[in-house]
Amino acid sequence: QNQLELNVLCILSVLAIIVSAVAAIPSRFDWIFVLAFSTLILSLSTSQGLATQTLASRPMVYLGEISYSVYLVHSLVLSVVGQISKKLFENPDGIMVAAVAFVAVIASVVGGHLLYVFVEQPWRTRLRVWCVEPKY
Repeated sequence: QNQLELNVLCILSVLAIIVSAVAAIPSRFDWIFVLAFSTLILSLSTSQGLATQTLASRPMVYLGEISYSVYLVHSLVLSVVGQISKKLFENPDGIMVAAVAFVAVIASVVGGHLLYVFVEQPWRTRLRVWCVEPKY
């Protein structure tokens, strides 16, 4: 019973987040967004449902690890993909826009992975060595 309540709370929180993100809600109602995220975090942290298991999976945990690198890369990827798609497609339909968005997401994740593996991890290791090892 408790698990069912947590799953329903999780679903309601996600719906509230989607509605408040998509709808043109005045900024004085931003507290709804904050409340929905707080409720979502609380319900996920105490639940053992499908959403919790999905977010705890290895691919999702790795995506969390590389998320800063994805953040750093995504703007460049969006710019490049946007310029290429403008040159290739004059009047794209909904399916074409979705395909371009899918390519942009995949390219951002791949670029973020490469940045994480070849820049972030090596420099994190170097900085740990420089900061932690005593210098005599």
